[in-house]
Amino acid sequence: MSGTATAACDAWIKDALGLDPAQFSAGAATAAAPAPGANGAADAQASGAAPTGNTGSAAATGALPAADYVLYFDHASPSLTADDTKMLGAYAQKYLQAQATDKIQVDGYASVEGADGFNQQLSQKRAQAVMDYLVQQHVPADRIVVKGHGSTAEFSKDDLRQNRRATLAPELRDAKAPPPPDAPKAQPPINLKLTDEQLQKIVGDKPCTVSRDDVEKELADFLTKLAAAQKTQSVKVTDRVRLAGNALTQGNQQANQQMNALLADDRFNYNPKELAHKMAALLPDQVPCENVDKFRQMQPKDINVPGQKFVLDLVNEKIVDPVVKKITGGLPESVQKKALELAHSAVEKGVSAGVKAAAKDLGLDSNGQDALEKAVEAGIKEKGQNPQQSP
Repeated sequence: MSGTATAACDAWIKDALGLDPAQFSAGAATAAAPAPGANGAADAQASGAAPTGNTGSAAATGALPAADYVLYFDHASPSLTADDTKMLGAYAQKYLQAQATDKIQVDGYASVEGADGFNQQLSQKRAQAVMDYLVQQHVPADRIVVKGHGSTAEFSKDDLRQNRRATLAPELRDAKAPPPPDAPKAQPPINLKLTDEQLQKIVGDKPCTVSRDDVEKELADFLTKLAAAQKTQSVKVTDRVRLAGNALTQGNQQANQQMNALLADDRFNYNPKELAHKMAALLPDQVPCENVDKFRQMQPKDINVPGQKFVLDLVNEKIVDPVVKKITGGLPESVQKKALELAHSAVEKGVSAGVKAAAKDLGLDSNGQDALEKAVEAGIKEKGQNPQQSP
């Protein structure tokens, strides 16, 4: 357009395009050759580079106020404004108070006016200026990474000032103010894992119990292992089974009588799970923990025969057998076997008389005779202390 626009044309240019009609007058500077210092000056004009791209009011030279994590620059300038340094000071303080270890990324940009080479250098200088100021604020230099991105219209195609910027990452939350010196110390976190003793203190006199279903599962496992010790798939009712029943019904006279009646007949073998179910059916819904603990202490693998024979086997294994094997170690196997039978029989009968003479007949010397007699006497004494129970 040349010459002076009409009033109607001027109004349309102003309202529809947002431009000043006066710039199209014959005396105004043209877009192809903007006058130095005019509103259409390029970001790179200070370098003498030819301006390109948008002109007009959108190409104002003043820097925008700094915003959160965004700093703005005057056109063609890498220098920080007062707004920029204020924002950077606050950012550095937050970063240091938070004891952050993340890298700080500083990205510099320039607007699209001017030569690309100049704008690349300008964007790098803007990013570097940000880094230098952060380092002055005691942010370690090795925590800062800078990069210049050159010319861009990414942030605004209309207001070129938006593109003369540097950005910061990561974004930081406000650091918590330190507590006053007289503030109470934070309490340690609550330990939700309580010992049985601690739990008992909390619940007071409330009794500790185990559900009948859980006891039945433990009984089934116990009887299955007992059957394996008896070398059979079914389980034979032994004193060990009766002791288990008595332990679980301790303090409950009715349940104890019913349990004894169930386990009185030892002529039949049972499926372990079926017997466990029959025994559990006689228990209350909740079994005292004390009873369950006594039951859990029993070792099914040690039981393979009923009653007192079990105690006798343990006495022989613990006291008699080691002595016999030691004093007959150098003798024929037949003599060793007869010595064991002699000692076992004497312990079972509870009589040590005649052991020494029988040992002499087997060919043992006087030391061996004395040792065997003492072993039998010790076995009889041990058996007498445990007549009907397992260790």
